[in-house]
Amino acid sequence: MKTTAASLPAVAAVCMLFAFAIDAHAQDADRPLGILLPGVQQPAPDVRSPIPEVQRATQGTRATSTALPSDPYAGADRPLGSLFSSPTQPVRKSGSVLPENWSSGGIRANTSNTSAASGNASGDRPLGTLLNTPSPTSAAAGASRTSRVQPRAIRPARRVFAGPASDATTDKPLGTLFGSQPITDQRVLGAPETDGAPPPAPVRTTSVPDTPSGPAPQRAELSADSMTYDQELGVMVAEGNVEIVYGPRSLLADKVTYNQKTDVVTADGNVSMTDDSGEVIFGDKIEITGDLKDGVIYNIGLILEDRSRVAGAGARRSNGVITEVSRAVYSPCNTCEEDPNAAPLWQIKAVRVIHDAENKQVSYHNAWIELFGIPVAYTPYLSHPDPTVKRRSGFLAPSISNSSDLGFQLRAPYFWAIDEHQDATFSPMLTTDGGQGLIAQYRKNFKHGFINTEGSFVADDPDRGWRGYVDLESEYHINKTWRAGLDVEAASDDTYTRRYGFDTDSVLVSRGYVEGFRGQNYQVVNTYAFDDLRENSDSDDSPVVLPMYDFNYTGKRDRLGGFASFDFNALNIARNTGTDTRRLSFRPRWDRPFSGAFGELYNASVSLAADAYHASDVERDDGSDFSGASGRLVPRASFSWRLPLIRPGKEFSQTIEPIASIVAAPNGGNSDKIPNEDSQELEFDETNLFQDNRYDGIDRIDSGVRVNYGINWTLNHHTGGYSSAFIGQSYRPRNDSSFANQSGLEDNFTDIVGRVQISPVRYLDLIYRTQFSPDNFSPQRNEVSTTIGAPALSLNADYIFIDQRQNSEFSGREEINGTLSSQINRNWSAYVRARNDLAASDLRSLGLGVVYEDECVKFTTQFTRSFFEDRDLKPSDAVTFTLVLKTLGEVRSGVSQSQ
Repeated sequence: MKTTAASLPAVAAVCMLFAFAIDAHAQDADRPLGILLPGVQQPAPDVRSPIPEVQRATQGTRATSTALPSDPYAGADRPLGSLFSSPTQPVRKSGSVLPENWSSGGIRANTSNTSAASGNASGDRPLGTLLNTPSPTSAAAGASRTSRVQPRAIRPARRVFAGPASDATTDKPLGTLFGSQPITDQRVLGAPETDGAPPPAPVRTTSVPDTPSGPAPQRAELSADSMTYDQELGVMVAEGNVEIVYGPRSLLADKVTYNQKTDVVTADGNVSMTDDSGEVIFGDKIEITGDLKDGVIYNIGLILEDRSRVAGAGARRSNGVITEVSRAVYSPCNTCEEDPNAAPLWQIKAVRVIHDAENKQVSYHNAWIELFGIPVAYTPYLSHPDPTVKRRSGFLAPSISNSSDLGFQLRAPYFWAIDEHQDATFSPMLTTDGGQGLIAQYRKNFKHGFINTEGSFVADDPDRGWRGYVDLESEYHINKTWRAGLDVEAASDDTYTRRYGFDTDSVLVSRGYVEGFRGQNYQVVNTYAFDDLRENSDSDDSPVVLPMYDFNYTGKRDRLGGFASFDFNALNIARNTGTDTRRLSFRPRWDRPFSGAFGELYNASVSLAADAYHASDVERDDGSDFSGASGRLVPRASFSWRLPLIRPGKEFSQTIEPIASIVAAPNGGNSDKIPNEDSQELEFDETNLFQDNRYDGIDRIDSGVRVNYGINWTLNHHTGGYSSAFIGQSYRPRNDSSFANQSGLEDNFTDIVGRVQISPVRYLDLIYRTQFSPDNFSPQRNEVSTTIGAPALSLNADYIFIDQRQNSEFSGREEINGTLSSQINRNWSAYVRARNDLAASDLRSLGLGVVYEDECVKFTTQFTRSFFEDRDLKPSDAVTFTLVLKTLGEVRSGVSQSQ
């Protein structure tokens, strides 16, 4: 199971997520572990309603009947223990009955002596000193212990809770239960209910801080049906639809009591709290100290910003740092609409959870995961960084698999956060039949670059020694123009990477480079090394490029209206056996585009190919070897014309564009003394029909005189549909024997090339590309790629046919591969994919998969059959299972069997 700090926003939800505060041995039928909050599908929770799922416990026992772990001050009247360390704080002598930053909205405290507020709000006391003891103004006032203030005729304002955002919050995974910082953001809470008359503005205190510097402290608004104050006891009681709003935070309850002597605020009955994150906290009773550092919540329920729910017997916060939740259960899954009391798809339970905000660590005691109400994983203790920590050293979830080739496999990774900019991962790799080894990864980000490296080694067979693989990627930005990099891929043998499940290509490429960009110019110095892992390859024939230099220049428009450009290349290639090549190439070019009176577009160009070679052991056409210098100087001129004709319509528009060009160059230029390193094969198609040189590389040129012509058609529908077609051909007066037979270029008239694309609607996209002979219309190449269907049933398929060419090192092929998928319903989907070699009548691969995904879980079952065989790699069947618990992590398991 793989779990990262970024994937735990709800799992470690700010101290409330997982916990049950009763020891495992004390669990019985009378002490249930709590029930999740249902009903997250409503557009907004009714914060005034009681939460029966939190209040209800199995067999009629309330979750709050169990106290937290032992506390010296615990008792019948204080089941969660002492709320603060100094219960006998001195009585304040003066001040308002209400806290300094409070003012009443629906009622107003009618005390006879109100002094100016000191405005002592701070980060630790965002509400300021909540209440001060008033000084009685008369003996009568002092003799009367209780004064009652009658409510006004209007009802107090009620806050309308909007639904929280859909994204999970990472810095407040469990919500800010007791805020400690001033909030400067004010929000409109909704209009108060009235009986026909416009609501009056809430009455606010007019006191200001003693020191005018700095922003004024934010005030808390208090509304209630009635409020009483006992001057002798220093107790204020607000009853009936009590609402306290402090910026974006609010507290609603049936009754709120403030004890001025102990500095404790108690809220009873249908208690709910919200903050600016959109999270809603419910409870039967909340007790907090005036500085908001210590407090308890009885029968807690929490709806997180991502609509996940948490429920527990209670929560305690001490010193503003340590938060402990007892007997908690957490799940992001929706409850069953037919049976809300049924267990969700998965949930996490724990006896006790402790969140240390100072050390940013969350620890769980006796925690387990349940699927469909059945425990499937248990740990007596688990600790991890809270979601505010992006990375920290520790063990990651292990992976387990089994195959007939390697046997039982276990990988147990350890992550080492070296510092803020670099980390490493070490994973022992243990197999029963494939040896023992280690996988390591190192990553580092510099101010101007990065380095990522991964490697592994295995002691497989004593006779073969160590086997291994390394993959390095690095880049460094020297300045705004230049950057350098090094990429390395290497393996000890041809089959190691595929045998042990490392995804690599059949040819490993290592590259070092320095490149620069300025304006429209580019230059680069490259070095290359290749490691061919294919069965019949010879490592001695693999080239080493040291170095290759390219410079590309494009100038601005000159006085004649043209553009000058040139490409320069220098190359050195060495081999242990075979041809060694050194090359210098200079290709200047000048283009002059212009347009005609009827909208036709022209382009005239002249260019030169100046190439010099020095090579050894070049195999000539007669079979002999040549070593020495050679070169060529080939000028070329070309002229192109095109006329786009547009016909607009009410529903669609059409464009027909005839295109023609002529290219003139001397015949020849492809001497057999010139080694061919980068132009091994020419694939003739519609993309290079009009290019002056249709070879991709430098070592071969397209010489002689030829005429190219074709026509392009497009249709654009106003609703977004699109279709296009192209067909074209070339003619040369003289045959060119440098082209391979059946290449389509060896005759005077070349093969016809074309393309058709049809995408009239959203669920249909078809592309067809072809090359066929003009004599008998026999195809030389056919390619079809299509996507058909809606998500309920769709087909993605690719077909390719390439005829065998004479004197070509590449064989012909014909294959088809496709994927048929279906989104069965909202949660279930399935797919089938296959690859078939039609030329050999062999099935190359086959795969089947079924996926279930909802708001909290994704489960994938996949079957694959591979027919690939290469030395110690055999065809195999594999079944893999992947379970992703969203917000928590994933588990992978699989079985593989060789055929």
